[in-house]
Amino acid sequence: MDPLERITWLRSNALPGAEILCGEHNTTPMSIFHERYEVVAGLKGLAGWHYRGRIGIVHACSLGLMEPGELHTTTCVYEPADFFNLFISPELFQQTAEEQGIHGQVHFQFPKIFTDPMLLHAIRGLVNAIRVFETPLEQQSWLALCLQGMQAYSERVPLVPSGRNDGSAIKVAKAHLQERYQDPVDLEQLSALTGLSRFSLVHSFSRQVGMPPHAFQTHVRIEKARALLEVGIPPAMVAADVGFFDQSHLNRHFKRIMQVTPGQYARASCRTKIFS
Repeated sequence: MDPLERITWLRSNALPGAEILCGEHNTTPMSIFHERYEVVAGLKGLAGWHYRGRIGIVHACSLGLMEPGELHTTTCVYEPADFFNLFISPELFQQTAEEQGIHGQVHFQFPKIFTDPMLLHAIRGLVNAIRVFETPLEQQSWLALCLQGMQAYSERVPLVPSGRNDGSAIKVAKAHLQERYQDPVDLEQLSALTGLSRFSLVHSFSRQVGMPPHAFQTHVRIEKARALLEVGIPPAMVAADVGFFDQSHLNRHFKRIMQVTPGQYARASCRTKIFS
């Protein structure tokens, strides 16, 4: 076994029914039998792949879809590979398929390797959200996007939410996220509150607001944090006050949105007050 090779599993309490296998610098051929739905995402490397009697090549940015009760095999590894395998329980997959207007057991249209930048982006987002312990809402939003992307390849293509009659529902969702910005709101709560399915909610919220619900809540938290930092409250206290897990969680999102750390922002605010 290559000393750089590493296999890890990711699970989250916020995502019952979902599990991710992460491979880094993989050089060992693998055979996997599973009773769950699965999408394989190749990140880098090159490997032969056998599924449903067909041979394909898994490469960087490639995807493959599998159904329960099937076996797929990596026949050989030509270049060390990084990959994610996202497994979804049949119960969760069927439940969310019905929310998209797909009834009965889901079958994929074709058993081949393909590319889909949006689905790959959603899988990467989900993995990152679990690894850095993002909020349940963020993890669930990324999973909803993954499921929507997978189910787009079903034999019965899901209905695309029109978003024409859900303006008031999105206003309710926004108001709830603004009011409860400190709380770990999840997608199930927002769905029940608005009357929209999880897929319709994420799709329509993103279309109307310009970002998904979890990102909107994070922006609200950062704005609240900015106001507290400006009046001299220490970052560690601010993180707890606005709903982040800890100061590092605040730092990461504050830097991404504001382009400076909370400490840098606080010092700039002090200088502005002194010299104004």
